[in-house]
Amino acid sequence: MAEVIQNISINVESEEIKKAFEDMMKKMRGEKSAAYQTYTLEVKRWNEVMQNAPVPGDDMGTLAKIRRQSAFVVEEAKEIQDGADMCSLREVLDGHLDTRFVNDQIGVYLEALGVDLKGAWEEVCDSNNSKFSDDLDMMADSLRKYSSEGVECRIVESPIKGTYVLKRVRDGKIMKPLCFREPNLLPFIPEGLR
Repeated sequence: MAEVIQNISINVESEEIKKAFEDMMKKMRGEKSAAYQTYTLEVKRWNEVMQNAPVPGDDMGTLAKIRRQSAFVVEEAKEIQDGADMCSLREVLDGHLDTRFVNDQIGVYLEALGVDLKGAWEEVCDSNNSKFSDDLDMMADSLRKYSSEGVECRIVESPIKGTYVLKRVRDGKIMKPLCFREPNLLPFIPEGLR
């Protein structure tokens, strides 16, 4: 995908690049949402067989199941880390898929509670997209802010020419620039459960 983006950016003006990138992100979000729904159906069926499905109307019971399921997510995520430490792609893959499977059950529980997962997913994607910018001066201001806090970062140009991200030096983590917008998830949660 980066190769396609680089090819787009070679002979196209900045506004056209932004538009192409935004269109691509919208398309990707739609594809991910559809894949998420399909995958969740298998997880939902499996948990029904295992008598682990949410009980309609039992919000407190469903919240307790989320608490228990979240411990399984942490356990499976540890498998990814252990596999990476051992340089075992098989263990990383197993941990990734197990993490996705147990995490998707949390999505089943959230939907049972009336949460709009697709809308919340799009909101989080839009928020994450505010972690990059074409405003180099703003990124420099963000760099100075982190530097004053003792966090060593660097500005990196993305494969999309003229688009920048801020990365922490010690581990490459993408940092939040001053233009970052936190996701507003409250509209996707039923009012009585906020």
